[in-house]
Amino acid sequence: MCAAVYEIEANPGGDRVVMKPLAYGGVFGWLHLPRSSSADTGVVLVPALGRDERCGRAPMRLLADQWTAAGFPTLRYDHRGEGDSLCLDDPEGNAVEVWLDGVRAAITELRARTGVRRVVIGGLRVGASLAALMAEDADGLILLAPVLDGRSWLDVRTAPTTRRSNLAAYIFRQPLWRDCRAWI
Repeated sequence: MCAAVYEIEANPGGDRVVMKPLAYGGVFGWLHLPRSSSADTGVVLVPALGRDERCGRAPMRLLADQWTAAGFPTLRYDHRGEGDSLCLDDPEGNAVEVWLDGVRAAITELRARTGVRRVVIGGLRVGASLAALMAEDADGLILLAPVLDGRSWLDVRTAPTTRRSNLAAYIFRQPLWRDCRAWI
């Protein structure tokens, strides 16, 4: 497999971090490894979906680099049916179960490749919601803007987006935001 042939020096000029591409179970990912570490804790980053994932890809990579520079091996990956991973076996099937299996596989892969005993699961948007569903398998959680209401999340993706003000008005009509307006 060519993914194991090379590695990339990440964070040039800063702390020494190595990124290794990897593939397992139809999933493509990157394993961020510190140059030297005896950490017994690693991090699995669960990606968002769709536009949230595309907008969050670079920040999640930088976050992985920072955790790795602090000595924590970090694995980030693309869900089956998303990004560089293989398509779903059954596009009409239950993708959530496949994605939860992907989180489990990422935990197993991180432990096997790095020897860490403890795994913290972090995620962005839908990835954070999937991470929360996997709380029993985690030694810690990092939830970045989790989707709390799936229906509203889907509605926002199908809302008219011709103008930013229209979208903002649409979001503030949603139950979660109506209750939290004072926070902003």
